Order: sequence, then structure tokens, then C-alpha cells
Amino acid sequence: MATGSCWTRPRKRWTRFEALAHEGREALAAGDASGAVRALGAALGLWRGEALTDCRASDWTLAEVSRLGEMRLTATEDLLEARIAVGEHASAAADLEKHVQGHPFRERLWELLMSALHRSGRQADALAAFRRAREHLVDELGIEPGIGLQQLEAAILAGTPAAAQIENSWQRGAKKGNLPEEMTSFVGRAAQLRAARDLLTANRMVTLTGMGGVGKSRLALRVAAQTRAEFPDGTWLVELAGLRDPDLVAHVVAEALGTVDWGGGGPTGSVLRGLCDRRALLILDNCEHILSACAELAGTLLRALPGLRVLATSQQPLAVPGERLVPVPPLLAPDSDGGDGDTDGLDTAVALFVDRANAAVPGGFAVTRANAGVVARICRQLDGIPLAIELAAVRLRVLSPEQLLERLDDRLRLLSTSGPSPLPRHQTLRATIDWSFNLCTPAEQALWLSLSVFAGPFDLAAAEAVHTGHDEGFDGFHDFLAALDGLVDKSILIREEHAGAVRFRLLAILAGYGRARLAGTPAERVALTRHRDWYLALVESGAAVWFGPGQLEWLTRLRRDHADVRAALDHCLSTPGEHATGLRLAAGLHSFWVACDLISEGQRWLDRALALSPAPTTRRVHALWVCARVTYLQGDSAAGIARLRECLELAARLGDEQGEAFATHLLGSVTLIEDDPVLAGTRLRAAIERFSRPGWPEGVAAVAEVHLGMAELLLGDPDAAIRRCERVRALCERHGEKWALSHALYVLAFARWRLGDVRSARQLAGQSLRIKVVFREAVGIAMVVDLLSWVAVDEGMGAGAARLLGAAARCWEVVGKPWFGSASWRAPHEQAKVRSREELGERLFGSAFRAGRGMSPEGAAALALGAAPVLELHAVREGAG
Repeated sequence: MATGSCWTRPRKRWTRFEALAHEGREALAAGDASGAVRALGAALGLWRGEALTDCRASDWTLAEVSRLGEMRLTATEDLLEARIAVGEHASAAADLEKHVQGHPFRERLWELLMSALHRSGRQADALAAFRRAREHLVDELGIEPGIGLQQLEAAILAGTPAAAQIENSWQRGAKKGNLPEEMTSFVGRAAQLRAARDLLTANRMVTLTGMGGVGKSRLALRVAAQTRAEFPDGTWLVELAGLRDPDLVAHVVAEALGTVDWGGGGPTGSVLRGLCDRRALLILDNCEHILSACAELAGTLLRALPGLRVLATSQQPLAVPGERLVPVPPLLAPDSDGGDGDTDGLDTAVALFVDRANAAVPGGFAVTRANAGVVARICRQLDGIPLAIELAAVRLRVLSPEQLLERLDDRLRLLSTSGPSPLPRHQTLRATIDWSFNLCTPAEQALWLSLSVFAGPFDLAAAEAVHTGHDEGFDGFHDFLAALDGLVDKSILIREEHAGAVRFRLLAILAGYGRARLAGTPAERVALTRHRDWYLALVESGAAVWFGPGQLEWLTRLRRDHADVRAALDHCLSTPGEHATGLRLAAGLHSFWVACDLISEGQRWLDRALALSPAPTTRRVHALWVCARVTYLQGDSAAGIARLRECLELAARLGDEQGEAFATHLLGSVTLIEDDPVLAGTRLRAAIERFSRPGWPEGVAAVAEVHLGMAELLLGDPDAAIRRCERVRALCERHGEKWALSHALYVLAFARWRLGDVRSARQLAGQSLRIKVVFREAVGIAMVVDLLSWVAVDEGMGAGAARLLGAAARCWEVVGKPWFGSASWRAPHEQAKVRSREELGERLFGSAFRAGRGMSPEGAAALALGAAPVLELHAVREGAG
């Protein structure tokens, strides 16, 4: 056909161009500007006029010409950035002048032009370029310049464009997001890769559809990796296979993004705030079992966030308006035993089989004349299904290809006589998994089933604690380890290692198979109970030693095991007789909910547990005050106070002095953020008096003391606040405690700032912020960045202070409840804004403030700590801060 022939002739050249352009962009992201210049120059050198000029016009050719043209322009931008980085400022500026005339709405070209001009010593021309860009955008499109241009203008006005340009380059090229590294090679799928990339460029939502085990997840990760540079604010994978409660979809998305689960709108509001004004890609993987919830969330996000793209994988479409589909079929298998394939040389089923067998067999594996026909028949028998092929290929460790084919033939013949199946390929996959299960030893089979209760990856200790094999032929740890090793060898379990820690996971389809076989058996009850007990012990052991050096390790472990903590909670609250244990588990996670910014999710579990466990017990008292705290921290003071009053009444009836003390403390805290420091002080002193009685563990009153210090500060007595928080500081340092210490340091910094000691305030706030960054405490980061912005105004940092004020405002917006709703807390920020605006003038202040608002909380923290190059705006004239 005309279209096919015109594409076939230059196809290798376009493929080579795409590969070189990708190589150049990766080099640029890695900081290798010279390598980027070489690769991108070679890529663009392959162009000879416009693309596909000899093709007959059609919808296909028009789309392909548009795609290739966009790639060419992006590669041109990358090359110009690399040339600036290697010092070709003047020549790059001359070329950029031509490009902005041809593409006046490409903001990245204007950014590069401004940077090149300033680096050539032409500051006035660089600022004039910003004005020209703004005129085009405002006059012709009716929009203001984006954050990148605004940040660069502010930096040029302040005298440090190089730093801002470096930061902009990081934002474009850095591998932001959470994509995992590929553990095995990627085989085939060239057509689906191209289709998905093209659709994702032109559409807001793309869904990869196909049967289980066909490779949708792996394809999505490869698409995301190849398009990552197009999403400067990150590519984010959300794994949903282990999620059993559709109401938690937004919580899981918020967790994957690292957004703050606070404030109005619940977890969906948190995601919306976190992605506002951002260009990002969200991958929703394995949506089919919670389809409606995924569709509802995706639709909400896409309507509200114009810079967002969504890539989903599902066995069926999500039916979101504007969704485009890419069907993912099984891999191509040879039509005959000796066939070499046709299009693209793609007998990709054979290629995958050989690749995985080569990795599994000692000494490697290759297709020969002798075994080619057998390998082809194996792949045909398995219908080209990637998971079935991978499970079969690892059997070549102990079977010859002929033996493997014979056993597969027997199993599939047995299945074909056992009755009809909805889809032949689903039948083939089930038969292959059955076959793999039957080839396992009894000990391996028992372990496979018991490990299927895990919702996410798990470590060796958790696996040993949960497995039900002690009654299935296990003889101690040695046999358990042998069975685990066998499952890894057979590719049933995937072994992963990060930062020296080894964890294991079952592929979603294999975990589902295990749960189906386990369902309704006595072994299921045992496994679920052991799973619950393991995570309950983990939670309570950490809570018992919270005030000490193990805080961060415990929180890190809980973050890593969050999916299984959710699964344990769900089991408890959906199983008769387990509700009281669920209440105990939800309340025991108090520090996890608060320190990890998960208060919305915490409230959800606690509300549910309290409703299911109305018995008047001390466990209920504990859960009531924990629930009260996460409720009022979201801004619902009335509901929080109602919970606290119920808590106090029940604690008094039960004689629970501990519950009364904590409820009194929290009443003081909620009164403090409601701007009544006098009443707050009275309540906090009453709580501290109770905490001071014999029998209480040292450190239990530390947070109450910090809150009382804040009340004293707001009442105009910073000296009293300093004395109190210095005592807390000494106590925390003696115990190796960090979380309460960061709060004490914050109040100390605030008090020193009130006294006019800005140097000490900056140093103390910096210490606090460093701890909060390590703990990833977004609310704490907002508090301290805000305080440092006031310090910056006092120190005369000019545009740098205005930028920090903007960054602080953005941090609070992400939190969703700025300054906890407290007018007293907000007042210093507003006063600092007035002073900064008066000092700089409206235009310069507005530009710098908007630039700061374009930063992420992580970038704001780096800016405040001086880690970002842009802090050279004010070379901290008094020394390191």
C-alpha cells in the first residue's frame, strides 16, 4: 500500500532519530551536556526536510508527521539547552531568536533565550525577551507566562539566572516520580509502545486493556519511562492490585504521590492540591477489580488538573470521557514450527521465552535447529501469553524443551476435556498456573497459599510469621527457607532488594490464584490471623518505644508495609469477632497517622472502628482521643471537641487517668489553634500536671510542653517559651528522640525571632527543618519554611525573601488548612508579605512570589535550607545558615 511503502523506506532513519533523541535527553538529565550535544546533534542531522513528504495524505500520515515534528522541536530545545550548558551562549542565543519567531508560544524556547542572553552579559535583553514572551502569551492566548519563565525573570532581576536555569533544567530532566527500575529485559510490543506514546501525547487519558497476565503493567512502565521527560513534575505509579477496598483508592494515590492527607476535600482534595499547576503522569495499574472508584477519581482529577495525564491498565475500559484505548494482545507466536515471523521480525513469544530461559538455565539457553520447532510449539500452546511463557521458561532448569512440551500438552488436554471456559486464552493461563502449582512441592504449595494473604511486598520475617506450613511438612526455619527459595527459583515469588533490605512479592495474578485456593479453608483463617497478629505487634512495639531513637525506623517500616497494615485493619473491621482488635490497631497507629501526614485516612479507620466497637472500654477511650486529634487537625474543631468530651466522660467513668490526661492535653491544643492561648494554657498545664505524677513514662508530656510553650509565646512571653522548650530539647536529646525535638526547635526559633534574634532563629529553624525533611512531615515543613521566610524578610534578602514567602504559601496550600485556621499563626506571614512588597515594589515582589509558589514542598525546603542553588540570591552574608 502507498502509506505502508512510504513509511517502510525511511523507517530505520526515524527509529534511529527517536533513539538518539532519547539518548540525548537522558544525557542532559544526567548532567552530561557534552554527551547530549553529540547525541542530539546526530539525531537532528538525520532530518532531510519535512517528514513523510512522499506519502499520500491520510489521517495516519498527518498524525505521524505531527508526532515526528513535535519530537524534532523537543530535541532542538534539548540541544540548545545542552549548548548553553557547555558555554555556547552567544551562538545559542542567535539560534534561539530564530526559533522563538517561528514558535512564539513555546515557553521553554523563551526560557532558554533569556538564559543564553544573560549568560552572554545581556541582562537588559534577557528581561526584554521576557516582556516579548509575555506580550505574545497575554495578547494572543490570554494567559500569563508559566512558572518557569516567572522564576527565571525573578532570578535575573535578583542577579542569579544561572542558578534558576539550573533548577529549571533539574525540573525538566530529573527523574521525578516513583517508577521502579526494570529488573528484566523488555521484549517486543513495538506497535503498542508507539500507539500508547502517540495517544498519550494527544489525549488526557489512555488505558491499556487486555486479559490478566498479558503484560499490561510492564508495557505501562515502559511507556512511562519513554515519556518521562515530557512530565517535568513527575511520573507516578499507583499499584492497585493489592487494594481490596475501593473507598481507599484516593488514599493510595495520595500516598504514592507523597501528597499531604490533610485539609478539606479528603484524600481527593489532597491529590488535587498536590498536583495543582503541575505537569505529571499518573499510572493507575490494575484497575479492573475497583473499576468504578478508579473511573470516578480519574474523571475528577482530569477535569480539575489540565496538566495531568492518566495512563491506566485494566481488563476493561474505565469509560472516562475522553479515554483512549490501546488493546494489548498476547505476543506473536510462530504459525509453524520453522517460521521466522513476518512483521518486524516479531515472533516475540519465542523471543520472550528464550530471554527468560537464558536467564534461568545455568550456562544459558539458545534456539537451535534441533529445538526451534519444540520452542515454537510451546509458545503456541501457551497462546503467546507472557506470564504463562515466563512460568514455563524457568522450568528449563530441570526439564528439556521436549519434556516441557510433553507436560504442557498433558495439562492442556486435561483442561480441554473438563468443560467450557469463558475465553480460551484465560483457560490457557489458568492451566499454566495450575501446572506451575502442581510442580511445586507440598511445602512450596502451602507457602504460596499462605503468602497470598499479603497485600504488598513483605520481608523474610513477615513471611515466616504468617506461613501456615508448620502442619504441612515444615520442619523449622530450614524447611521454610528451602520452600521460599524454591518459589523464588520458579519465579512464583519476585525477590527485590532496596538499600540492603530484601523483600518478596507475588505477582497480582498469582496472589489472586493463591487466595482463591485458600478461600474458606481452615488454613485461610490461620494465615489471616497470623497476618493480623504480625502487624498488630509491629504497630504496638513501635508505639511503646516512640519517645526514643527508633522513631524514624518504625515510621519507615510502617510506610513500607502500609498496604498490609490496611489489609489487617480491613480484615479486623470486616470479620465478626475481630472489631475490638481493629479498634486497638487503628488507635495504636496514632503516631503514624500524625507524623506521616495520614490524618484523613486515620480518621476514616477510627470512625469505622469506633462505630463497630461501642463497648465502654479503655481501648475505646484511647481510640476516642486519637480520633479527636486527627479530626480537629483537619479543621473540624467541633467534631474533634465532641470526641474529646465523650472521651473525658468515659475515662472518668472507667477511672482511666491516662485517657483523661491525653484528652485534656488535646483540648488545650485545639483551643490553641482556635486562638485562645489563655484557655489553652490552663488546659495544657492541667494535662502536664497529670503527666507528671509517678508511674508515667518520661517524655509523655513533651508535646504538651511544646504546645504550652507556643501558648506562652502567643501571650507575649517568649522568654518563658524558651525556658520551657529548652527543657524539652534537653529531654529529647537525652533520649535520642527527634520528632518532638523538631517541634521544640520550631517554637524556640519562633521565640528567638519574636525577640529580634534572627541569626539564632534561622539556625534553630534550620535544625527543625532538617529533621522534618528526614521525617517527610509536610505540615512541619510548611510551618518552618514559613518561619524562615519571615527571617529572610528581616535579613533583607529582597527577592529571595519574596520567593521564600511564595514557597511557604504554596506549602500551606498543599496542606489544605493554612496555618491550621489560626489568625494568630498567620499574622506574621501576612506582615512579612506587606514589608517585602513595600521594599521590592509590586512588580518584582509579584514575580518572585509567584516563582516561589511554583515550587514543590521539597524544593521549598531545599531553598530554605540553602541546598538549592537559587539561595545564592542572598549569599547568606552572615555565614552558613
